[in-house]
Amino acid sequence: MISFYHIGCSILFSILMSGTIACAKEEPFQFDELSLIWTAAYDEGEQVYFSTYKKNDWSIPVQVSGGDSFVFHATGTIANDGSIWVVWTQVDKKGKFLYSSTSKKDDWSKPAKIVTGMNDNREVVIAVDSNGVPWIAWTAVDDKYSDVFWSRWTGSGWSNARKAHADDKVPDVYPSLKTSESGDIQLSWQTFSDGNPIAVFLQWDGNTFVESSLNDRQKNMKIHKRRTESLPHLPKFIQESYKANFVYRDNYGTGIISVNHL
Repeated sequence: MISFYHIGCSILFSILMSGTIACAKEEPFQFDELSLIWTAAYDEGEQVYFSTYKKNDWSIPVQVSGGDSFVFHATGTIANDGSIWVVWTQVDKKGKFLYSSTSKKDDWSKPAKIVTGMNDNREVVIAVDSNGVPWIAWTAVDDKYSDVFWSRWTGSGWSNARKAHADDKVPDVYPSLKTSESGDIQLSWQTFSDGNPIAVFLQWDGNTFVESSLNDRQKNMKIHKRRTESLPHLPKFIQESYKANFVYRDNYGTGIISVNHL
C-alpha cells in the first residue's frame, strides 16, 4: 500500500497548563493504487498519457492514445483485478467523441470509439463497481443544453446512453463517478436552480439511480478531504497541471481527483 502522513496540531488550553501545544499525528492514509492520467502535446496533436506512483516516485509516462487528433478530458479507473480503464474525448471533423483503452500488466489495447449516438460529448468520467463492471458518465448537448448521460460495460460493448435526469432547460455539467465502500456506483454533477448552481448526488440501488443520503455525502466529503491532503506532488513531466487527474483505489472505493479542482 502507498502511505502518506498528514500531521495536525491542536492548541489545548487549561487552567494548569495555559498555552501548552499538543501535536497529534493521524493514522496514515493509504492508497492501494495511485496513478495519473493527463493530456499533453508531446507528439503530433494532443495525446493521453499515464503514470503510476510506486515507491514514492512516478513511473515513466506511457502514451495511451494515438494519431494526430486533439484529445481532452482524459481520466480512468483501477479495477480490483489491477486492470486500468482510460477514457477521453477526441475531436475529428464530425464532432467530439468518446474513446477508451484498457491495460493489464502494461499491455494497452488499441483505442476504441464509444458509440453514444451524439456528436458533442465531453467531460467523461469512469468507475468500476464491485462486480468489476465499468461505468461511464459524461455531458453531451442533446438539443440546446448540456445533459448528463451514463452507460455501463456489457461484456462486449457499452450499453445505450441513458440520460441521468429528467428533461430540463438548464445546463447539467461536471459529472463525477465514484464507488462506495460497498462497491455501489455514485454519480454526481452540477445543475442549476433559479440561476444558482446546485449539486446532485445519486447512488445506484441495483435498478436505478436514487438520491443518496446526507450522511453518505458528509462521510464522502471527509474521506475526500483526507485523500486530497495525502496526495504526492505532481511530477515535473506534467506540462499543464489542470489537464491531469489522479486515479485512486483504496479501502473506501475507487475514483478520480481532478488536479484542476484541488
